[in-house]
Amino acid sequence: MSVVLSNPNPRKQRIIEIASEIVDTKVERGELDPNDEGAMDAACREAVLDAKTLYDAAVEYVS
Repeated sequence: MSVVLSNPNPRKQRIIEIASEIVDTKVERGELDPNDEGAMDAACREAVLDAKTLYDAAVEYVS
């Protein structure tokens, strides 16, 4: 799953990349059916929230 936005800010772009990796990994492991639209939507929303938390914690840690 690859998402490209037109000129997002660096934080937003990195969150999108992390969320995409999370969802891709779940699909690869068989934890998520890519044909189940509802499950994919829910997984994407959860992945974005997790990615935001992870990104913000990493920024705080290195600051």
